[in-house]
Amino acid sequence: MIQHTENAHAEQSRPEQAEMLFTMGCHLMEKGESRMAGRAFRKALKIKPLEPRYLSYLGLSIALVDKKADEAIILCEEAAREVYYDPDLFCNLGRVYLQFGRKKEAFIAFKRGLAVDLDNERIHRQLVDMGIRKPLVFPFLKRSHFANHYAGLILTRFGWR
Repeated sequence: MIQHTENAHAEQSRPEQAEMLFTMGCHLMEKGESRMAGRAFRKALKIKPLEPRYLSYLGLSIALVDKKADEAIILCEEAAREVYYDPDLFCNLGRVYLQFGRKKEAFIAFKRGLAVDLDNERIHRQLVDMGIRKPLVFPFLKRSHFANHYAGLILTRFGWR
C-alpha cells in the first residue's frame, strides 16, 4: 500500500517537474544560455512529449545553438498550429524565421501573434528590431515632420494606434 502511494505521488509530481524544467529553460534563454536551455526543454519533453510550449522553445534553442533550420521551423510551426492562441509561440516562430533570414515569414508570424495579443512586448520588440515602424499619421508629410511625430505620440498615448 505504501509503495502504491509513493508511485502515485511520483507520478503526480512529474508534470510539475516538467513545468519546473520548462521555467528553468526560459530563464536560461533570457540569460542567453540557449544551449543549457535546450537541455532543459528536452528533459521537459521527455516527461510531457507533446507539450506545444516545450516544442516551441526547444525549436528556438535549436535555431540559436545548432543552426538546424528545418528541425527548428518544424517544431515551432507544429506548436503554433496546435496552440494558435498563444502569442509567445508565434514570437518564437518569428524569431526562428529571422534566424534563417526569412523576414517575410517572420513578419507574418509576428502579426499572427499580435492578432492574439496586441500588447505583446516580446513581439513588439522583435518588430522594432526588424525596423518595422507604425504607419504615418499623415502619409503626405515626411516621417520627421513635427505633425507626424506629435500626432503619433498622442494617438499611441491614448491607445488609438
